[in-house]
Amino acid sequence: MALQIDKTTDEGFVVSYWRVSPDIRYNVVDQTLRARVLAYVDSKARSEDKPSVPTFSVPDAVLTVSLEKEAAVAAIKSTDPRDALYAELKTLKFFAGAIDV
Repeated sequence: MALQIDKTTDEGFVVSYWRVSPDIRYNVVDQTLRARVLAYVDSKARSEDKPSVPTFSVPDAVLTVSLEKEAAVAAIKSTDPRDALYAELKTLKFFAGAIDV
């Protein structure tokens, strides 16, 4: 799963494929779930294992996504916690209008 939405980097090229990193960190003490958000030019670049685009080059980009307390615990207990992280991303202004791909 990923989100598709076009964003333009400071260098002027478009990034349209946004993915939650599979390297998810869960802090048991704080009950927080956190992952990096990875950006790619498009789904083809991702499927060809090209490197992600540095998200700091996209104005106002979301660099990480996190859940806390009950939401984090529920996500960890689910089949794939990334589903909950994607749902969280879609609530953010930066990803308004993004579609699931």
